[in-house]
Amino acid sequence: MERFNKFEFARLLNIAKGQRSINQYGLQSEVDPGYISRLLRGLVDSPPLPPTIKKLADKAHNEITYEDLMVAAGYLERGNQSIPATPSVDEMARVPIYGEVRTGEPLLVLEQIIGYDYVPAKDVKGGEYFFVRVKGDSMIGARIQDGDLVLVRKQPTLEDGQIGLVIVDGKPMIKKFYRQGNLAILKPENAAYQPIVAPLPEVTIVGEVVEAKIKFRGRK
Repeated sequence: MERFNKFEFARLLNIAKGQRSINQYGLQSEVDPGYISRLLRGLVDSPPLPPTIKKLADKAHNEITYEDLMVAAGYLERGNQSIPATPSVDEMARVPIYGEVRTGEPLLVLEQIIGYDYVPAKDVKGGEYFFVRVKGDSMIGARIQDGDLVLVRKQPTLEDGQIGLVIVDGKPMIKKFYRQGNLAILKPENAAYQPIVAPLPEVTIVGEVVEAKIKFRGRK
């Protein structure tokens, strides 16, 4: 695999976007507009997976091709159609992305799909999964940063110490979960925040956070 030329990729992607807004391009290609925005600004240090590039190319304007984007991504040399061993579309699963969930100041979530991302199908086998984008810094000790996408597996229970997406008083939040008698202790991973204590019947467990797609320093 050649080196990812993120600035050439950004240039080609901007041409492919044409006169459309980023949101329009994201909606048509079924790629997260926030991810497209970061690609356009050269803020992503690793290339999109080939299935994502295929979706961007399929909706590209101005004669930008799949090969153009694959060359800039480092998967191909110009004129070489052989693609290195990477997960194929059939080996990837499309996972919906819902709106933001605040980790320090909760915000309503799971009302609208704002995009999709792809993960290896084997990683989401046998369950229902979705992404949410984090807003806030209360879980930085668990390496969950503001702007990260977290992958959630829907399930009604959590074990002590697991990080979960829960709802308290109608407000979703991401916290480390503990039981203490009939109480739920929802602990942040940032000393600037206090744990939230609530009766177990008042806490709805949406699912376990199983992965965070890290937003590297410097991204907006």
